Amino acid sequence: MKLYKNFDTQMKKLLSVAALAGAVLLCSCGGNKTLKMGSLSKFDSLSYALGANIGYGMQYEMSDIPFNFEEVNKGIKEGALDKSKQKHEDAIDILRDYFMNKRGARAFAIQQKKAMQAAVAADSTGMLKDTLPAAEPMFLTSGECDSVSYAFGNDIGNNIKSSDIPVQIVWITEAMANVRDSVAKMDEMIVQGYLQNYFMVVRPRENAEASAKWLEGIAKKSGVEKTESGLLYKIERPGDADAARRAFARFGEVAGDAMATAVTLIDGLIVIGGGITAARKYILPSLLAEMRGSLHTFSGETLPRVQMKVYDLDDATQFAAFAQGDSRRIKVYGSDREIVYDPQKRIGVMTSHIGASRAISLGAYAFALNSIDRDAR
Repeated sequence: MKLYKNFDTQMKKLLSVAALAGAVLLCSCGGNKTLKMGSLSKFDSLSYALGANIGYGMQYEMSDIPFNFEEVNKGIKEGALDKSKQKHEDAIDILRDYFMNKRGARAFAIQQKKAMQAAVAADSTGMLKDTLPAAEPMFLTSGECDSVSYAFGNDIGNNIKSSDIPVQIVWITEAMANVRDSVAKMDEMIVQGYLQNYFMVVRPRENAEASAKWLEGIAKKSGVEKTESGLLYKIERPGDADAARRAFARFGEVAGDAMATAVTLIDGLIVIGGGITAARKYILPSLLAEMRGSLHTFSGETLPRVQMKVYDLDDATQFAAFAQGDSRRIKVYGSDREIVYDPQKRIGVMTSHIGASRAISLGAYAFALNSIDRDAR
């Protein structure tokens, strides 16, 4: 029997345009300035691949739902072009109510009826003839069908609108229709490969080129200076540098205390990421000092803050010492054998060098691949 998952899970599969790039950039803060209605006179491969991906997703997850695709297409167009009278949150409410409260029960009733019909057909006695249960259709009225279909399209359109992907709506809806009619110009493998290349290769390259050009322009402006890490800044009003250094040092002390507590429970490296790492040289000294500090008991004893020796893995010398440890050979009791033993407890602290955005993207990509593998099993 088919399992009907909750609405949020289904929508993530369908509208994430895939699982390929994690968020697929459908969560951009600004509006989509590259979005247009487009024309079928010139093929747009990216839009077609996105539409085909949604179409294939619907085949797998929603083949039991008799959508009114005219309403779906209308919702996509009006939602994407910001011409819909229906608010996006209202569309979500309609979809959540249908998928979480109605779809599962109705689909189950239909499956039950089909199973009973098969039993009746196989019954030679005729005793089961009058026992067929009544089953509600997936939509009780045409109005309900139109409402859910439009809301579904509206949600897709709003996701497209909030992205920054250069797409043509006509090719998205055309691809969805082609998949339904089994005449798609791209099969699933081609779609997946195309989108993976776009979001993991083409898109990052375009973003990098645009960012470099923008930063180049900023760097030429009067009064703009650059730090060792490449951060561009301009002093609009002199501040209190000593107060800032003290604030960073205090931040490092507090962070070091929290990390010292955490490493007593978790055995693993500490990697610090985010924009705050630009102030690493002001934060790390006090953070490491706190972790390497001591505690004093009421009896006057002095104990290390953590059991492990703390290394700064961004420092080449300390990294080498961390990797080497304190290995030695010891003899196995009662035999002539020797083994390598390292008694040194140690932990490393380092900062991320790939940036928060790239780290999140790689994590999302790994999570998506893992989800695909899990669902395939």
